[in-house]
This record gives sequence, structure tokens and C-alpha cells, in this order.
Amino acid sequence: MTSTTQMKIQRTDLNPCTVQLEIECTPEQVRAALNKSLKRASKRVKIPGFRPGTAPPEIVKKHVNMEAVKEWALDETVQQAVKSAIQQERLTLYRLARPRVDDLEYDMDALTCKFKVKVPLEPVVELGEYKGLKAEVPPAEVTEEMVDEYIEQLRTERASKQPVESRGAQNGDQAVVAIRPQEEGLEEKAFAVSVGQTFPSLDEALLGMKPEDVRTVDLTFPDDFTDPAWRGKTIKCEVEVRSLTAPVLPDLDEEFAKRFSAESVEELRKRVRSSLERAVERRNRSLIHEQLMKQVLEGSKIELPDNLWEDVAERRLEQLREDLAQAGQTLAEAAEQEGMTEESVIEHYRQAAKNEVARALAIRHIAEAEGIQVTREDVIQQAVEIAEQEGVQPEVVFEAYR
Repeated sequence: MTSTTQMKIQRTDLNPCTVQLEIECTPEQVRAALNKSLKRASKRVKIPGFRPGTAPPEIVKKHVNMEAVKEWALDETVQQAVKSAIQQERLTLYRLARPRVDDLEYDMDALTCKFKVKVPLEPVVELGEYKGLKAEVPPAEVTEEMVDEYIEQLRTERASKQPVESRGAQNGDQAVVAIRPQEEGLEEKAFAVSVGQTFPSLDEALLGMKPEDVRTVDLTFPDDFTDPAWRGKTIKCEVEVRSLTAPVLPDLDEEFAKRFSAESVEELRKRVRSSLERAVERRNRSLIHEQLMKQVLEGSKIELPDNLWEDVAERRLEQLREDLAQAGQTLAEAAEQEGMTEESVIEHYRQAAKNEVARALAIRHIAEAEGIQVTREDVIQQAVEIAEQEGVQPEVVFEAYR
């Protein structure tokens, strides 16, 4: 433990690029921050008999929101302490990452403040061999069968629904199904399903059933079933078909082709082929890139400051939580549906962020070593390719990466 007249600092080197400092501020530091914050507050209020910023601290306290002043003072205390500690420990802060403050304990009235801060240092990148690497090139041919399958998918996506009354359920029909388990503690569930695409025992039970038919069968629920209480169990259930519809595909004719800005079926096929060829090219380029990057990373030594990839992971997890909240779910609930825990999802995002940052640093160092510069034209071309892949306008891509 190193003690100075200003504060106490305990240093722990977490890895070659991350240093943790435990800092305990002195009462004088906290008092100085409070006085500075009071001075700041005094300039924003009118106090009778004093010009802005000239009233004594004890008088200012009676005219300002002291909770806000204490928040300002806390920020000031921490910022100045971190800056001073970095200087005292002779650390060089990495410019692309920020110090991260954790375990903050404070009492501004008692003039106490202590916390931990992770300080990011310059990454260590020692590139291995990146020239002459080999990769397997996947097949790039687009067959007539692939074109047929894609067009059939377009027809299926635009199919209308026709009620089924005169026959029993067949694979591909859409059914609203009620399942009533004959086991205590389990409640009825209703689902909209595609016959033949649920799970084996339910698909088998549904075949031949008509609307309002009821069957009592043993259903074996899959391990990834939405309700954990049902997963992996074989339960005797009543299965009722409440409604049944069959998809009616549109005719593959000129009218259908015009929905996709093509004048004929032949022109539609040409467009589909061209789109598939671009998709295959992008896929193959991505697969080759993955193979090469894996070899580069395996042969290189890359040490990262924790703050750099932790910030990336936290931003993505925050976005994930927001998206799930809009859908009425928590991260824990979504993880459970996928047979995972919240902790395992978080760890997955953290590891993915760490790998991605390592890859980005490797690419940057290769570019620097080879004197490669990215031009505006390169950026525009990449944005156009991403836009085509995602089915959006290039402007949307530019805005997302701005």
C-alpha cells in the first residue's frame, strides 16, 4: 500500500493492459470538491446582498439544492482522484477506453470517499504470420434448384389462408390448438402451430384432426419447450383443434412477378439468381475471412484492456435488454426459453465482445504494417453491400455506424 498526503492507493495489475487502483480520498479532497461545487452553484442563484459567486459557503447552502451540490462534488472528487492516482502510478491511459469506477462508497457529510477504478493501458499486439495463409473456398454455384426453392419461399410468404372444414389436418396446415394436461398443477395452453413443424408426438396427434376434434394422447414435450415445467416430460393430454386453415399459394405468373418489379417470371428468375449469387459471394467471402482471422489470432499474442471489450459487451447487453423489454420479456426469461441462464447469456456476450475487439486490433495492426488506408470509396462500397444484405437503404447503414 502506497500512502501519500493526498490519498491512499493500492495497485493491482489485473493483466498487462489493465490496472486496478483502490483509492481512498482524504477529507481535504472531498472538502475541496464540495467548496468548488458550492462555488459553481452560487453562480447560478441570486442571493440578496451578494454578486453571483461571492456569497460565503454557509449562506450559499441555504439557497441551493444541496443534494445536487453533493452529486457534483462526488463527481469532482472521483475525477480528480482518478487523474491524480494515474499520474502518481505513472500509468499511460489508453486513449480509446475510459477508466471504470466500481464499488463506490461515500458520505459527503462525513467527507469520505473510496472506490476502485480499472485503468486501461495500451493493448499489446504481437502479430504472428499473416501472409501466405490458406483457406478452403466453398462452392459458389447457384443451381436451378436453389432458384426454385427461393421462389417457392416467396410464394409461401405471400400465401393466403383458406379455412379447412371437409378434411383432417395435413402437414403444412395452420392450426390453433389447445392442450389440456391431465396432471395436477399444469394449466391449459393454446398455440398457433404449423402442422408437421411442432414436435413428433404432437405432429402425429394432429394429423387427420378436424376443427373441434378432441383427442387424448401421451405427449412427450421437447427439452427446449417454452414452459420449463413441461420440458422433457411425457404427459397425458387432451388435444383440441380449435381452427384449421390451409395456405393457398399465389400462382407463379406475370402478376406475381410484378410484385417484385419484374415484368415476367423469367425476369424474376434472373433477379433471384443474381441476388443468390451476391449472397453466396458474401457468404464465401465471410467464411474465408473467418478462416484467415482464426489463423492470425491463433498465431498472435494480443492482450486487451478489460475496459475496451467490457464497454462493447455492456452496450450490446443494454440494447438487448431494451429490445426484450419492448417485447414484454426480461433477459432471464428469454435466456430460459433458449435453455440458458442469464449469467451464461451475459458471459456469451462478454466473450464475443472480447474476441471481436481482438480481431479489430489485429486487422488494424496488419493495415498499419502494410500501409493500407481505407478510402471514402471503400466505406461507401461496404455500406452499400451491408445495405443490400440487410434490405435497407445505404443511408440507414451510415447512420447506424456514425
